[in-house]
Amino acid sequence: MGKQEDIKSRQNRFAQIWATSRIDAGKTQDFMAKGLGVSKKTIQNWENGVTSPDFFMGSEWFRVLGLNPLPYYLSFVFPDLFADISPDDSDDSIEQALISLIQNSTAAEKRELLYLMA
Repeated sequence: MGKQEDIKSRQNRFAQIWATSRIDAGKTQDFMAKGLGVSKKTIQNWENGVTSPDFFMGSEWFRVLGLNPLPYYLSFVFPDLFADISPDDSDDSIEQALISLIQNSTAAEKRELLYLMA
């Protein structure tokens, strides 16, 4: 997974998953709050890294948005490999990024990737 970083940096990057995916889907914080049955303040806290959703709510987040969570989680786990890749890129670009990821990953990272995909 690349260089070590402190937990606060990882929390901030994780929080970016929520804000970025919501913005990518063109949805508001109010929309997400209603769709998930939580307060707008909860959404703000998740997006600002104050708190984090549990696994179920994280899954629900993407269901409400109608987005595939995999690109967002992969960009979190492998930030350097996916810095220049977005979900809107061509199929060829995505395939090349995936091939590069596999070729450059350690055995442990391949296990994490397989776990995420499964």
